[in-house]
Amino acid sequence: MLKHYLSKARKEGWAIGQFNFSTIEQLKAIVEASLKLKAPVILGTSKGESSFFGINEAAIIVSFYKKKYKAPIFLNLDHGKNIEIIKNAIDSGYDMVHFDGSKMDIKDNIQITGEVIKYARKKGVLVEGEVGYIPGRSALHKGKAESSDLITAKDAIDFATKTKTDLLAVSVGNIHGV
Repeated sequence: MLKHYLSKARKEGWAIGQFNFSTIEQLKAIVEASLKLKAPVILGTSKGESSFFGINEAAIIVSFYKKKYKAPIFLNLDHGKNIEIIKNAIDSGYDMVHFDGSKMDIKDNIQITGEVIKYARKKGVLVEGEVGYIPGRSALHKGKAESSDLITAKDAIDFATKTKTDLLAVSVGNIHGV
């Protein structure tokens, strides 16, 4: 279902926002805004948010909202770096997982991304891979990403081709964080 909406968004030239949450109040506000705008939404939990809120709890509550509102509401594990946590999210009912192997050697990143994809495909879960390190808050002090962090188009294409990932996060000078 998420794949349908991503394809539709790409074809029609619009985006689906992802908003991370760590409290029920944040989750409700994001869902209410999505419903008001009649827009699909991706709800995300990162490692910290998943630890605080709970992976199983997030999946249950988001599933409840999907059914209650019959709305295109999806759940993503954002920047998962541990394959067991990713498998837990997949088994719990997440619609998408983001495996962040960006700090790994490219060969290891390709291999583990492939393992995640193989596991996720069995459950119909989309996978976002990541190649090239995207710095966070600390990079704001530098003002930009280091050139060694950036990914070339050739490497991004090679990664996407070898892993067959559904989505790809790349470092092109962008910075994560507040």
